[in-house]
Amino acid sequence: MRVDGPRRRDWVVTPARDRQNPRDDRAIAEYMVTMKIAVGVLACALASCSEAKPKEVPSARASVEEREESDESGAKTEVQAQLEALKTPSQQPLAVKRLYQLFEDTMTKDKNDRNGPNVKALVDEISRPLDTLCLDATVKERQRSYLVKLVAELRDARAEACFKKTLEDYVPDSTEEDVQVVLRAVTALKLKSLAPEVMKTFTRMEFARAKVAAVKTDMANAVVAVVGPAQEGELVKLLEAPMSDQDQGASKNQAYWQTVSARALGEIGSDKAVRPLIKVILSPGKSAIANAAVVALVKIGKPSVAPAEKLLRGEDLELVAYAKEQAALGGAKDKTSNRSEERRV
Repeated sequence: MRVDGPRRRDWVVTPARDRQNPRDDRAIAEYMVTMKIAVGVLACALASCSEAKPKEVPSARASVEEREESDESGAKTEVQAQLEALKTPSQQPLAVKRLYQLFEDTMTKDKNDRNGPNVKALVDEISRPLDTLCLDATVKERQRSYLVKLVAELRDARAEACFKKTLEDYVPDSTEEDVQVVLRAVTALKLKSLAPEVMKTFTRMEFARAKVAAVKTDMANAVVAVVGPAQEGELVKLLEAPMSDQDQGASKNQAYWQTVSARALGEIGSDKAVRPLIKVILSPGKSAIANAAVVALVKIGKPSVAPAEKLLRGEDLELVAYAKEQAALGGAKDKTSNRSEERRV
């Protein structure tokens, strides 16, 4: 069925542009302007945020690294200040002590590794100035002792002049501690260039003395570490020296010198020492050295075999005669000792 009349449009949404109400058009225009302003403000804000860098919050690790860098910078500045103080005699004692503290702190930082980066850098900086000060004759004895200890602890071959002076200036019952720390450094560094000074101090020290007794192990290690063929003749001569029966102190010295000499000759592999070492074993008066002599012959190796075999077969007439002579002397000493003991009873 057809319905006449105009169509109803009240249910159709008419676009704003089709509306003829001027108020609606004005509202839309104002709304658009407002939106444009809002979009512009937002765009500007976004641009500003993208250009501005956010404030960085330092991490814990970054803070630690910055603190360590600051500490290192401060330590370097202090090291330089202490090195400058070494140039003034009145400031030297405190400067040396402070440098020692800085060295110990740096060792701790590098977990007691002398090859650690911080330790090596510090040693490179302070070794030469300390070595120069060690050679200064005006430095007082007490201060020099502390200085020598620090230089030795650095374990730096560039301080060889200081080590040499300390060994050459050895004074019995006075500078044993200085000699001891230097011997430890010489052994660790294997400074064979100082073998003459080590040998000279070795033969000058009387090891029956109480103060020297504490140095015995370090001296033996140093001699074995640095001597070479150039000292072979001197070591053999020490080994061949007779033992004293009258002086107990001299006997102790000889026993020590000859024991260390035997060890050193074994390390060198000395052919010349084979017969003297065999004579030590054949001497009842050198029984305290016999074990060291046997070990030395074993270390020397092949050159020791033929002389030992000839002796056992009785073909080395010289050594056979020496063995008989020593056996007779040993028997005579035993008789004398027994008679003395009977008189005491």
